[in-house]
Amino acid sequence: MKKTYLILTLGTLGVCGCAFDTAPKDTRTEHEINLEEAQQKREKILATTDMMERIRKINEVYSGKMPIYSEKSNYFYLKDCERCQPRKCEYLEVFMQPGEFKDNLKCFCAPMYEQQDNSDECILARRNLKANELGNFDYASLFPEGHKINNIEAYNDLLGAYRYYYDMYYEICETSQKYTSYEKENCKNNINQYITDKVMGNLKSCKDVAPKAYKELFTVTDEDIQAVKMSNAMISKLGLNKKSEADFIASMVENFRKKEAPEFGYKYRCKMENWENDYKNWLSKIEKAAKQTKKSGKVITLN
Repeated sequence: MKKTYLILTLGTLGVCGCAFDTAPKDTRTEHEINLEEAQQKREKILATTDMMERIRKINEVYSGKMPIYSEKSNYFYLKDCERCQPRKCEYLEVFMQPGEFKDNLKCFCAPMYEQQDNSDECILARRNLKANELGNFDYASLFPEGHKINNIEAYNDLLGAYRYYYDMYYEICETSQKYTSYEKENCKNNINQYITDKVMGNLKSCKDVAPKAYKELFTVTDEDIQAVKMSNAMISKLGLNKKSEADFIASMVENFRKKEAPEFGYKYRCKMENWENDYKNWLSKIEKAAKQTKKSGKVITLN
């Protein structure tokens, strides 16, 4: 009996062994596997109709999968690790903007453990071609047809709006215990509509959407005047050279363009446009009031 049982067991193991031996094997190269993964991610992005979710997936690829470009070495590396071996290049193959840079991609990014191509052709390519701020990421092809995300500034601004509403969208609109199903759905729809309108260029002007808040944004306050007075006094006390009025205004306008202007648009879900003259007039009034206050000793507000 024991002998029969042993024979049956060995026979079963033999059959299993044959099954394992005849199982189909993945004959694709590592490059082909990684390339397919990148292509599948691209297809999922393009198939996603929820705009917040689509941007989340785009940003996941851009910030987590795309290697960054090093101007020092003219090469693409793992993020925060320029000393590491160059990263595999499949995501660049799938998500890089078409053009001369992509045509010469072999010169800028080699698969892991492979040697850098130092042919004359690649040496000249690395000498003459420079990646843009986003590493030539092909963001424009990942949005719906007719979109208005046509430059790096617009793409960064869109990411800013996405980050502004990220916590609200995923923590309040989706999972909060304090709101009804209707309220959460309405919350998601409103944010999605804003983001979609931003992508498609359909936002209304902030002057029309939030006229009172827009006016208050450029209203001179006593706090503004005191801030300018303190700044001028500090510059004088430290013996620093004060910027010319033109340089000062240009610097302030640029700072406002990068931070306050976008955030106002995000908050009121509108398009912040044609604000430069309003902002310059606001600065001029503050400077004028600060000078008059210094002479008279009284705070003067000009609006």
